[in-house]
Formats: sequence, structure tokens, C-alpha cells
Amino acid sequence: MQITLIAKPLMDSEYIQPDPALRRAVLALLLGAGAAGTAAVAWFLPWLGTALRNARYSGAITFPIACYLFLALTAVMAGLVVWFAIYAIRFGRTVLASGQYPPTGSLVIRRTRVLRGRPAEFTGRGQVILGSALLLCGVALFAVALWGVVLIAA
Repeated sequence: MQITLIAKPLMDSEYIQPDPALRRAVLALLLGAGAAGTAAVAWFLPWLGTALRNARYSGAITFPIACYLFLALTAVMAGLVVWFAIYAIRFGRTVLASGQYPPTGSLVIRRTRVLRGRPAEFTGRGQVILGSALLLCGVALFAVALWGVVLIAA
């Protein structure tokens, strides 16, 4: 006995087509970030390590200043995490309000199937929950950085 499953073809209206300008912008951003990261690893980090080592030996930089620099970098990274978490929460709420994922009017970089009903609600709630958890982690990281500053200052 043979069982044949017939798949229902999806209509083109159930997909959002990619935006070519957004694709080019994302590609340019990724290439630029890759080039900047490569330059930082290849040239900037060795120079910075040598400069900090020389400053440390000459007494121009002390241990607390280096710690403050590290904590400032940690605070900036925590700020970026908080910014992304807020974006994720707002986007999840937009998905819940519109009842579909991606929401109406969204631009995508690849052909994306539109989810409606329970799958869209699940996706929206998941984004809100995970964004909230990420927000708590970012705030906690920022608080740890501030606590480090207080400990060094004392």
C-alpha cells in the first residue's frame, strides 16, 4: 500500500519579497564590519598592547586607569545589549499587535513566509520574553561595571 501526500502550494501572497536596497545595505554593513574587525585585530590591537605596556613601564598609566578603561568598555557593550533588547521587545509587541510575522510593512532581506495566528503569536511572545531577559542581563552587566568603578574608587 502506497501513501501519497499532496502538498498544498503556497500562494505568493503568503510571502514577503526581499527589498534589494536593504540587501545591499546589509551586505555593505557586514563587509565594512568585517574589514574594520580585521584591521583592528591586525593593526590596532598589537599597537594598543605595545602602547599600554610602554605606558605601564614608564609610569604614565596606572592599574586603576586601565581598569576604568575596561569598565567603560563593559558599560558601552552593556548599553548596546540594552538597546538591542529594547528593539526586540518593541518588535515582538508589533508582531503581537499586527497578528502576523513579519508585521505589515516590514522590509526583509530574503523571501520570508508570513506567519499568522498561533505561530505569529508564539514568535511575538518569544521575542518579548527573550528581549526582556536580554534587557535584564544588559542592565545587570551595566550595574556590575558601575560596581567595579565604585570598588576601584574606594
